Amino acid sequence: MALDRLNVGTRIKKARIDKKLTQAELAERLELSNNYISSIERGTSIPSLDCFIRVCNALDVTADMLLTDSVYKANEYLKESIAIKLEKCSKKNMRIAERFIDLLLEENE
Repeated sequence: MALDRLNVGTRIKKARIDKKLTQAELAERLELSNNYISSIERGTSIPSLDCFIRVCNALDVTADMLLTDSVYKANEYLKESIAIKLEKCSKKNMRIAERFIDLLLEENE
């Protein structure tokens, strides 16, 4: 699967808006031009790896959050994180979590 520039750009834009930043403010934080940020968000430019990491850090998002359609098994970190948290739960809370997951699965049917 190839990099989906448009979806990555759209998620960067959403993360920027969620942080209540303008393109100009993000560009200033990253010491990049406003036009470059705009082109990344529109999917017409692909940032370098260094720039991409800086964007992730500035927006407080993980790379897999932005690359989820482009990286195979991008949600593996979530499975691992959930498993680690469940190990710390009591049996009662684990049953509650299981019921909650069952409800989520029913909702998707």
